[in-house]
This record gives sequence, structure tokens and C-alpha cells, in this order.
Amino acid sequence: MDNYRLDENRTVYFDYLRVLATVCVVFIHEDLPVGELGGAYGKLTEYVNAITDSMAMWAVPVFVMISGAILLNRDISVKKIYSKYALRLLVAWIVWSVVYGVSTVEPLSEQVRNIIHSRRQVHLWFLPLMIGLYICIPILKQITASKSVTKYFLSLALIFNFLFFHISLFIGYFGSDFLFRLKNISGIDHFVKLMELHLVLGYSSYFVLGHFLNKSQLSPRRRTVIYALGFVGFVSSCIFYLIQPYRNETRGVSFFFPDGYFLVNFLLEAVAVFVFFKYCNLKQNRVITTLSKYSFGAYLVHYLVLKQLSSRFGLNVLSFNPIVSFVVVGTVAAAISFAISALLHQIPIVKKYLV
Repeated sequence: MDNYRLDENRTVYFDYLRVLATVCVVFIHEDLPVGELGGAYGKLTEYVNAITDSMAMWAVPVFVMISGAILLNRDISVKKIYSKYALRLLVAWIVWSVVYGVSTVEPLSEQVRNIIHSRRQVHLWFLPLMIGLYICIPILKQITASKSVTKYFLSLALIFNFLFFHISLFIGYFGSDFLFRLKNISGIDHFVKLMELHLVLGYSSYFVLGHFLNKSQLSPRRRTVIYALGFVGFVSSCIFYLIQPYRNETRGVSFFFPDGYFLVNFLLEAVAVFVFFKYCNLKQNRVITTLSKYSFGAYLVHYLVLKQLSSRFGLNVLSFNPIVSFVVVGTVAAAISFAISALLHQIPIVKKYLV
């Protein structure tokens, strides 16, 4: 950190967002090692977990938004996309898949299956996702080249990627039997599926949204509305998380996964956090800048740290009072993850491709 210099061209709030999002991902996953060991949660643990996840679920969408804001604002050749950005993520995905695959106590044959089928990896799915977005940058740049086309793209995404998905899932999960049957009889889900609107579906919407919000200037009134909606998103997330364990699952509907990041409540949270940090007038800080550099490695290693803390040292969310344990475990795991990433950055080949 002694070599730190101010960089006038650096977008400072991206560093703060990147560090905080990495910490939030650690907090989202800190309860999972307990489940792997067959542990049972008490009511208070479920409540604390619901609030923690609701406060942190904006992290992954914001990671995508940061990448979109940065990369869609640059002139990057197709060759560089593949030789630098996509290649690095591909190598990291393969190597870390092996690391996580062999980190279990399962038989060798099962470890091989874990690697081939990307099992035991609650977070590495993000790497191939970003590879897919990177190789689409030349196409997405054509969309963001025009503000009107960008708005049209985001409007379609809001309707079909967020609102329609949210309403359909909400009816299926929380609606009355009459509404549930009406939804199925109407065939609207099938019709939208037949439309094959893949261009505006998926994480490309967050990728383009990050670029749009970074370039847009929002009035104080609009920002206030965004913050209020973000708070509504957080409260509704808490309510949904708390209700979900008590709902009847006979309809076969899971309210949060695998597509939970496309629920409107998480979209509202992500936009509110992104906009808040953009207009915070943050100053460059050498600690934050350094941690931002180590955030990718910390993201990759954090779940291994959580598993080792739980299995080897007995430190997990059930160790003591949940209110305290969630804070302690998340903080300790995040600190160790950043420290490991910092160490790995001292190895040239590892620094270039794996962290």
C-alpha cells in the first residue's frame, strides 16, 4: 500500500461497491456449511438469516452492474475479450472447480463428479456467467450506443425479466388456488416462453443497467424515490424469506432460487445501493483500493474458508447467539478471504489468472 497513488481516472465508488459486495456474498453463504453438516436452525437463526440475506442479496447483481458500467464504456477488441477477460475467467473457473471438488471428504469418484458437474460450488457459477456476458460485449455495446435503444432494452427487460417473472411466481407461490389455476389455464407463461425473448432475459439486463445508471444523472427527487423503493424491496425480501419456510410446497414453486436475482425486490435493492454509492461523493482511499484489487480472489476463496471454519474449528452460525454469530463468522471469514487473496496476489501466475 506504500505505492498507492491517486488515480483521477478511477471511478471511486466502484471500489467501495466491489469490496462491500464481496463481504455481502460472504454473509449470504455463511449459513450453508451448517446445512452441509446436517445442522438444524432454530427460529431465531432463521430470522437472523432472513434479515442478513435480505440486506445482502443485491451483491451479485451489483457485481454484474459494475462490470457492465466499466466494460461497456471501453473500446475492447474481440481478440482482447477472449484472450484477456474470458480466458482469465475460464482458467479460474477450471482451477477453482478442481479445488472445491477435491476439498470434500467424499470418495475420489464422487470428487471427480463434483468437478465435472460443478457440484459443491455455491458461487463459481458466476464465472461462466460473466464469460457469457463478456463475449456478448460487442453486441451489447451496440445497444448502449443509443440512449433511446438502451431505455427500450431496459424497458423490455423490466417487463419480461423482472415484472412478469415476479408476478407469475408470486401468484404461483402466494396466490389463491383460483389465481393459480387461472394463471395455468390462461397459458400466459407458455406464450411468453414461446416468444423466446432471450436477448432481454438473464443477467444482460443488469449488465446494461449498470452502464445506464453510471452514465445517467439523477435528480435528488429521483434518487429519493429510488432509495424509498430500495427500502421497500428490503422489507418485502425479509417478509418473503420469513414466510417461505412455512408455505406449502405442493405446487413445486421455489420463490427465491434458481432465479431469485430477478425478483423485483432484489432489483430495487441493487439499484438503490448502486445509485447511493454513486452519489455519496466518496474519496479515494488506499485501503479500499487495495481491498478492491483483492476482492475477486476473496470471492473465489470465501466458501472454502467458511467450510474450514465450520468443520475444523467449529465456528459457524450455530456456535453461539445467532445475532452475534452471523456478525462474527461473516467478519472473520471475509477478513481471512481477503488476506488469502492478498497472499495469492504475490504469486505472478496465480495473480494473473486465478485471483
